[in-house]
Amino acid sequence: MFTKQAIRYAGDKESGVTRFDAPALYWYDTEFKQEKQLTNFGIGLAYDGVWSPSSNQITFVSNDSGDDEVWVVNHDGTGIQRLTETNEAFNAQHIGKDDFIPEINKHPSWSPDGKQIVFWSTRTGHAQIFLMNLDGSNLYSLS
Repeated sequence: MFTKQAIRYAGDKESGVTRFDAPALYWYDTEFKQEKQLTNFGIGLAYDGVWSPSSNQITFVSNDSGDDEVWVVNHDGTGIQRLTETNEAFNAQHIGKDDFIPEINKHPSWSPDGKQIVFWSTRTGHAQIFLMNLDGSNLYSLS
């Protein structure tokens, strides 16, 4: 699994189509010597992918929802799921204030048994380490 620039196009017939490249996750099948794109977001980036130690799943970061969130996907590109969700209502109350720190969820990694994901987040207004189950449930701070 690796990250590389994926070719994307935006626009329409009237305004014209523009090419832009953005990071996406890829998987390389060594048996068939083929590369497969795992993430194909409209405008979002996908990066910071990490293989599960116990399954064919990959956790990664994407900003396709507008914020940096932790996601999971199967190695064949199926089963893509966003696991974290930024608290937009909280952010909206603090934008423009001196105490505003945007919520960022990044740098996911797996527990040794592959049942939990640890990641870094500013969801409390401070950078902290969080742990959650593979489906995004049971979220709590380790720091």
